[in-house]
Amino acid sequence: MRRIAIALTLGLCTHLLTGCPTDDDDAADDDATGDDDATGDDDATGDDDTTPETFEVDADGLYPPAEATDVYPRTPLLVRFTMAADSATLTVTDGDTGDPVEGTPELTPDGRQLVFQPTSPLALERGYQVSLQATGGDAPDDVADSWEITTSATGGPLDHPQSVIERAYRLEMSGLRPVQPLLPAAIAEALDGNVALGVVSYDPGTDTIQVIAGPLGAGSAPDYCRPSIEFAAAEFFPTEDPILRLGPADLVLPAGGGELTLFDAELSGTFVADASSLDGCDLSGTLDTRGLADLLEGADPCDLLAGVAAACEPCPGDANPSCVTVRWVGLGGGEIAGPLHPVTSDQTENHLCGNCEDAVDNDGDGLIDGDELECYPAAWP
Repeated sequence: MRRIAIALTLGLCTHLLTGCPTDDDDAADDDATGDDDATGDDDATGDDDTTPETFEVDADGLYPPAEATDVYPRTPLLVRFTMAADSATLTVTDGDTGDPVEGTPELTPDGRQLVFQPTSPLALERGYQVSLQATGGDAPDDVADSWEITTSATGGPLDHPQSVIERAYRLEMSGLRPVQPLLPAAIAEALDGNVALGVVSYDPGTDTIQVIAGPLGAGSAPDYCRPSIEFAAAEFFPTEDPILRLGPADLVLPAGGGELTLFDAELSGTFVADASSLDGCDLSGTLDTRGLADLLEGADPCDLLAGVAAACEPCPGDANPSCVTVRWVGLGGGEIAGPLHPVTSDQTENHLCGNCEDAVDNDGDGLIDGDELECYPAAWP
């Protein structure tokens, strides 16, 4: 395979712009880092209690992992380091043509992660070579490595355009990979809830799709005691590129038995050919950290975020400086039993879930699940 043709160069100090996400597995350690047993961060954080001695790619620091063969063609490429990088260069080359891939590389504000976002989607089912050069640490230390990835077939037309109707999918917060900012471990661990997406309708006449979202309880049971969120109808072209782009809308995320608000949330993902999953889920928005206060044992979430050079700002419509802009990938998108029914506030208070206050949280997950309500499903309107 041809060596990288050009370099997309970053001569960035640690105070520069934010970047994109990282995925990992054992191959990332063995093939692209040379550090099998190094103590790294939690997959979803980039922040732990250890003090690294050398500048290198973090254990499990690559997203997608080195040698991955099912890479989502629209994914950002992430490289997470053990400490802040002084400079970093990432190049991506088409394995068939030898042409360089155009994209925007950026370091996160703390310099710990390099994000490369391709300008256009990568070709389906094609190999690419990725090369990294970076410098950081007190020495400073140099890192130079290369690895290969292969894209999946996700992005081709659906087998049956109507097959998405009344399907439902599970977004797992626990599997997220932060693009910006890296998350302190305490905050990442609090994001333990799941969200359901349900396709209500698809209109081929207007090429639009209607999707709702709501919290999930244990066992993928929808929490019908909380109102669902209805996204505005979105453009959808299932016979061309079946990507789903939703938002902006305020999204409620279950977390530690409570809930967090993600203002102006935007969500994207692409259906696989048989609509059995939604791949490459990418979620961004403005996270209200006030819901984390009770989960962090007295720690101020904004103080924790300051440790990764992320500053809290005033929340939308609120002068309280408790919000931070986030982008996450790797949220999954596997199918769950559908359909997902829309629920209004009026239904939860007066009809469907009039006995919610008397319902028992039997499984202790902080949510009143469908099987914990006497009114569900027999009393569904």
